[in-house]
Amino acid sequence: MAARRFALVSLLLWATSPAVAQVFEFSASAESVTFDPGTGASDSVEVDLVISDLAGLFTAFPVPVATTGFELDITHDPDLLTVDVVEFVGGFATDFLFIDMDATSPATGNVGVSIGAIYGVFGAPIVTFGLDEGPVVTVTYDPVDTALVDSDEEVVPLVWEELGPAGTLSVIGVPFAVYTPILEDGEVTLTPREFRRGDADSNGELTLLDLALINLFVIGTASLECMDAADADDNGFVEIDDGLYLADFLYAMGPQPPAPGTSTCGSDPTADGLGCAAGGGCP
Repeated sequence: MAARRFALVSLLLWATSPAVAQVFEFSASAESVTFDPGTGASDSVEVDLVISDLAGLFTAFPVPVATTGFELDITHDPDLLTVDVVEFVGGFATDFLFIDMDATSPATGNVGVSIGAIYGVFGAPIVTFGLDEGPVVTVTYDPVDTALVDSDEEVVPLVWEELGPAGTLSVIGVPFAVYTPILEDGEVTLTPREFRRGDADSNGELTLLDLALINLFVIGTASLECMDAADADDNGFVEIDDGLYLADFLYAMGPQPPAPGTSTCGSDPTADGLGCAAGGGCP
């Protein structure tokens, strides 16, 4: 891998001139995904890595700059995210392409992904980029379940940083020059799945049907998508008392179910391990 990276960087740096202008931008998208606070389980999340030519911001008649290669290096927190898939989606041919899903910063020890490409040198066409084009690379991350059990919201920065032994930051090559781009970091926001207390059937309302579903679950003849919602008294268990608690609230002016309440979506303030795999009456 080190030899392949050295070959890429050598080709990118074949010109004699240093970075000549910051007319390119590398950006990572900001994405979000919800997780079940009881188990930490969540879906994967896909982040776009985009290359933009910013010439159009500085002139009324921009001429896109032809490029011959790039290297994209971006880090993440491995305690909260792992890399599942890295995919080149640029839609153009390359002479050389490498993807390192487990690259390490020689300066900080941070980990991330490194993607490099050469084109327009050995036969593949020269490529130009615009202002509003789609991603060149997508990175699919899997949140770490065990780190999210009974956790609050986590925001994981995705930071452009020098990775691997080649000793170069993210760069883009053009004939006779190498550009140092403007770098816009991304992030992945991990949010506990929200619910309405007592909304066992996840229809957004608190009715007699919720009491019935809780009772059916207790006797083993029904399943629940969101255990937190069915835990009406927030004691960490779903039991017959939850149905009685809801009946008291609905029909006997009993106490309001605990936070987040019956009319507001929110996460469980109590770390009880129940969680909410889906539903809960909230978007």
